[in-house]
Amino acid sequence: MKTRTILAMIFVIASVSVSSLAHTVYLDIQKDRLISQQIAHIRFHSYDAKITDEGKAHNLDNYGKWHLSKNATNLSVRVHERNRINEIKLPEKVSQRFLALFKESPTKTQCGRDFDCTCFAHYAHGIDPKEVFDKLRGLFFDPTAERRVLEEYWQIEAFWEGDLQPSDVVKLSAGMDLHFAIYLSPGVYISKFGEGAVYATDLGEMERVYPFRHKQIWRPVDKRSCGEQFFTDPIKVTLGACFVAACALTYFFL
Repeated sequence: MKTRTILAMIFVIASVSVSSLAHTVYLDIQKDRLISQQIAHIRFHSYDAKITDEGKAHNLDNYGKWHLSKNATNLSVRVHERNRINEIKLPEKVSQRFLALFKESPTKTQCGRDFDCTCFAHYAHGIDPKEVFDKLRGLFFDPTAERRVLEEYWQIEAFWEGDLQPSDVVKLSAGMDLHFAIYLSPGVYISKFGEGAVYATDLGEMERVYPFRHKQIWRPVDKRSCGEQFFTDPIKVTLGACFVAACALTYFFL
């Protein structure tokens, strides 16, 4: 009886702990509301997008000033269009990385250079941009060697918009000029424009700023084991710890 009581208490505590961890931040993108933006002399439109945390809304383009709760552990991405809400199912790893990005607003420290669109795309997929840049140093005039390094981290495919899945990276390029964005849903991409703000927009508006006609789809090569993925999820860690504690107590008290 004592053992059952102890186990019951452990699972009650676990439930309370998990409930306290399940704090959700919302990224809401309004496709029906456009905001006029300007970068240098180029004007374009982005979607009205806000990050909402504990009832407080922050503009997506207000990079570095979101000040989200450190206790937030979940991210929900919602696209609003014509009075309908479409919740975007991102891979758990990408969802957690986006949440970390919104909470931390990474800078040069995490990238080794200005935190631009390239760093944004790598960071969102858990790839260390500094590590990649270090390997690429000196290879920019050797496309074969450069591609070999990139394929350690990315599966690179020809662009076809119908093939895109939420979280896919799209690279636009022309010679040495390039831009990276992350696909969320039809007509919705999110990207960091240079060293400045993060915007949600469509491909056409993005090409007004970056008129690069060559496109590729990049998908990460996931090198992590199942164990490493498990231990990055705080809720799974909590449940796992409670399970281990329950097993230990059962062993000692039975």
